[in-house]
Amino acid sequence: MMLPQFRVPSQFSKIVFSPLPKLPPMNRCRLDCQMNPLTGIWPACGDAISYRYASPDGDAGHNNQHLGAHHVSAATPPRCDDATTILHSPFLILNWTHTFSAKERDLETGLSYFGARYYSSDLSIWLSVDPMSDKYPSLSPYVYCADNPVKLVDIDGCDWVLSTGNKVYWYAGDKGDRSTLLHTYNASSGNYDKDNDYRQAQYQNLRDKGPTPEGEYFINLVPDPERSAKRGKDGNFLRSGVGGIEQLVFEVNGIKCYYPAWGKQRALLQPVKVTGATSAERDNNSYYMHDSEKCFTHGCTEVESGFFEQLKTYRDEGNEKIDVVIEYPNAQHRTTSCKTNSDE
Repeated sequence: MMLPQFRVPSQFSKIVFSPLPKLPPMNRCRLDCQMNPLTGIWPACGDAISYRYASPDGDAGHNNQHLGAHHVSAATPPRCDDATTILHSPFLILNWTHTFSAKERDLETGLSYFGARYYSSDLSIWLSVDPMSDKYPSLSPYVYCADNPVKLVDIDGCDWVLSTGNKVYWYAGDKGDRSTLLHTYNASSGNYDKDNDYRQAQYQNLRDKGPTPEGEYFINLVPDPERSAKRGKDGNFLRSGVGGIEQLVFEVNGIKCYYPAWGKQRALLQPVKVTGATSAERDNNSYYMHDSEKCFTHGCTEVESGFFEQLKTYRDEGNEKIDVVIEYPNAQHRTTSCKTNSDE
């Protein structure tokens, strides 16, 4: 009969073998190591391997609740250059810290950690609600992948931001997935003078004039978003060492003030990979998103204040950062939502 085959993903931990006393022959099963079809390499003894197994009476199969539960019972560790007789009583049991979901399992509690919450494979339920459940009121907060794990993958509640200079788009899903748009905000990036309007993608490599250069960034959400940005002796705001959201409102003689040119709050865009300007052309560690309303910048990106409220909400949901992608459709793309200079 055809025996079932089960592939162990490479990210699984190595199998741990625990020798046991010799069992009666009827409790023996055969382990046939399988070559990795992606690499063409036979795994070494003790590595995570692909396998198939059958009992002497011809039965074949596996039990998900037993796989990954405890340990392999083996008189001698299997070798992968030949079929090896191993002992089992009564199931082939493996000691993996990661399960078939590729998520880490706590060996003490038996729960799988998915980053946002824990899953009980014995009960087949989550132990807490989905922190992103308010986005999907039609679904139970305890379901996995909208009750369709065959077609869908859990995105862990991750969101990401796309800025095109004139607009800022907030998407649900992994970075680059534009299938679920949650929010849109008006924006502006780049400067202008009487001779030229630099609020176009083609000027992104010009220091103090062009829009925020294209590339990948992130906003650190760990620091307290209500903390005030530090100011230098000249009154200008100092660059934050840790990034995050900062308040730009300050007190003078007991009166709360702010600079209209900066707005009331800002968030540092920490670079991951900047493609629109070299470090020689621009200071790629100096770009912020802030909620001023003057319709021009010296390289930062102005965005509506609602964007910052959404950042705080996303932080309160337990997220420590959000990815930001700056991308312009073409070189002539206008990087401001303002219509004309006279409107500004």
